[in-house]
Amino acid sequence: MRPRKTSIWLASALLGLAAVAASSTASAQDAAAQVSSTGFALQRFNPAFSGDRFFGVSSPYASGDPGFHASLIFDYASNPFLISRVRGVTEPTGVVTEQGVFHVNATFAVLDRVAFNIEIPSVVVNNGNDPTFRGVTYSSPHNPAFADVRLGLRARLFGNQNDVFQLGLQGFMWVPTGARSDFTGDGEVRGMPQLLLGGQTNRIIWSFTAGPHIRPSTTINNVELGSTMEMGAGVAVRLGDERRFQVGPEMTVGFAFENQKRRNTHAELMLGAKYRITDSIEAGVAAGPGVTPGYGTPDVRFVGQISYTPDRYPPPAPPVDTDKDGVTDDKDQCPNKAQGDTPDPKKPGCPAPPDKDKDGIADEADACMDVPGVENADPSKNGCPGDSDGDGVLDKDDKCPDKAQGDHPDPKMPGCPAPPDQDGDGIFDSEDACPAIKGLPNANKAENGCPGDSDGDTIRDDLDACPEIRGFKDQDPKKNGCPKIVRFIGSEIVILQQVQFATGTAKLTGNSDEILTEVANVLKERAEILKLEVQGHTDNKGNKATNKTLSQSRSESVLKALVGKGVAADRLSAKGYGQEVPIADNATEEGRAKNRRVQFKILEKRGK
Repeated sequence: MRPRKTSIWLASALLGLAAVAASSTASAQDAAAQVSSTGFALQRFNPAFSGDRFFGVSSPYASGDPGFHASLIFDYASNPFLISRVRGVTEPTGVVTEQGVFHVNATFAVLDRVAFNIEIPSVVVNNGNDPTFRGVTYSSPHNPAFADVRLGLRARLFGNQNDVFQLGLQGFMWVPTGARSDFTGDGEVRGMPQLLLGGQTNRIIWSFTAGPHIRPSTTINNVELGSTMEMGAGVAVRLGDERRFQVGPEMTVGFAFENQKRRNTHAELMLGAKYRITDSIEAGVAAGPGVTPGYGTPDVRFVGQISYTPDRYPPPAPPVDTDKDGVTDDKDQCPNKAQGDTPDPKKPGCPAPPDKDKDGIADEADACMDVPGVENADPSKNGCPGDSDGDGVLDKDDKCPDKAQGDHPDPKMPGCPAPPDQDGDGIFDSEDACPAIKGLPNANKAENGCPGDSDGDTIRDDLDACPEIRGFKDQDPKKNGCPKIVRFIGSEIVILQQVQFATGTAKLTGNSDEILTEVANVLKERAEILKLEVQGHTDNKGNKATNKTLSQSRSESVLKALVGKGVAADRLSAKGYGQEVPIADNATEEGRAKNRRVQFKILEKRGK
């Protein structure tokens, strides 16, 4: 049968079961006034399908493709029906003081998805005190009797039997084979659809059920007993290497839909244990108290069970380790001989063969068993000292036996290649203070292998922004090693401070000597500068021709000073531009100050 058709068939069957139960309830309500109030289906223990993990809480799965499971269950309830539990009342009120029931429970599962169940209960212990309470005498049962036969249908909707989460639906229908007078039936059909949740891990099992128990209404001692909402929950842990033993609590609760009272509410708690004797036979016991004083809730209930239920998902058998050496027999090539402290790397679980020279080559294959050696494909050389890397240096003398020394051997480490020299300056990285920058040898370890100082200003070339001109240290990397006053910008030597003259004259004043000394030093260090024009400029104050004459005189005065500081005269020329080339607005004092200046223009450089 296809899964989709199967699901439709199951849904129809479950809905039909609920409809039968609902119809039965309606019939019972119509006949309530004619039904004797002296009896009802007292049993509150509702066995789970045979093959389920708990005693009274159903599991969501259907175990079998196909699969058959059967159980014989006995449950004993002490004082399940006391007409009154009022403190201080001395007269006996036990309508049913004990009830013991044998349940024959059978399940047939198909497709691992659908399960059918039948449960046939026989009450073998059924006694009471025929009590009289408040003028009413209640007839107690005194003989064994049949109870209502239960039919069940289950559908697994989601998850497999061994999954952490599973979902299912099931429905029960009780056939009225019991009698009210024996407290073993309601005299009518009753039903209970349920939602099932559950799952399991390697060790933990859990289940939860919920659904309405639809049954006829009966009134006893002004307490209405009728349809209830039933819920159950159980959790257990599997113990042992093979997980054959499980133990855990389970609880069932039921409460009336209407006119809820303590007497029509029941709750029971049990602690249960099961042990799988063989792969197919399981036995279990459970016991626990009633939590509420509801009719049908005993003071205590005992349950015993023996089942035929093949385990479709048995835990794997623990691996065997015959020689107790930590290697299981399925992997042990010497299962009857422990590997000891020195195992054979080539044969798991076996002790290593004799190796006199401890070179890792067994004596039987070692051509030089008295001298440590290395493996060799040539049997006559196997285990003998060799030249593993083939660089001509025997392993016994080779400081790097697994790495050839190559074309550049290390003079300090026989058989090893020279250490890395990533900048290729001939100084090994291990000794190079600047391994990523080409440098020069230096007796000072802190400077060995680092770039030199071309301009002699004590600032290393790689850190010197002006490596060919003497300068000064500066925290700004762009200024470090450069002169404080002089800069090269494009085709000019730019001075950051202006040469000063006496007003209206060409006489140098102020710090002009310091400025020109730096310019002269730059020119002496930068021999590639062949021609430099010394330019004089003025603002627009005064006569234009006079300004031009003054600027020419000032440029010649600067040229003469540079020659006096050692600059060859043929490298210099002087030209006064007067007010013709302003660089700022002559309308302001600030602008005129900028226009009164000396500039150094590079006219010719070597190679250009």
